[in-house]
Amino acid sequence: MKKKLLVTGTGRCGTGFMAALLNELGLKAGHEAVFSPLAKVPLAWEDYDADCSWLAVPFGPFGEFCHVMELRRHPWKIIRSLVGIGFFRDGTERHEPYLSYALAHVRANGLRAHENRAAAWVLEWVKLVDDLKPDSVVQVENPAHVLDVLKCLGHEVDLDAWTDLMFRVPDDVNTRPHRYPLKPYTMNRDLVKAVNRLCIRWGYDPAEVFDAT
Repeated sequence: MKKKLLVTGTGRCGTGFMAALLNELGLKAGHEAVFSPLAKVPLAWEDYDADCSWLAVPFGPFGEFCHVMELRRHPWKIIRSLVGIGFFRDGTERHEPYLSYALAHVRANGLRAHENRAAAWVLEWVKLVDDLKPDSVVQVENPAHVLDVLKCLGHEVDLDAWTDLMFRVPDDVNTRPHRYPLKPYTMNRDLVKAVNRLCIRWGYDPAEVFDAT
């Protein structure tokens, strides 16, 4: 029996896009179908081959039952997305139950500005992901590496269809309008430096999104 594929990472890292991509590749992949913010325990995998959910992280480690693939995105893009939708702004209830779930496992309430809360939360959530010791890592900006993961898991993929596939799967899955701009020069300098170090560790240019030096 093939291992289940669990794609996880931080919020806003691209799990919705990856779920759409895996489905186009012929897998039955859920987006937060097994690991849901409304469930205190994981739901049944049933006939899902994969689930793509940042919500899975606190449930780890996952043992031999599934292959854990960490999905990475440029850290500043993750933070910009969280800030843009106002995820950590005071009085924001439209992001429930996700916000409560996020803060139940990583506290970020001690910081005044929601930009700093977003950065601090991402940095701490990444530590939880690191603790899972993922079996593989894929950057959402270079999703072709997922083919190697699927091959290792025994899934047959039509490589000739890959180019056409990338045109069929929209890259704006789960994209939301950004109501609030991110201005790193107004943020806590230590947090900015820590995010820049994470960018470098993950192989990204910190100044690719904007000059956050």
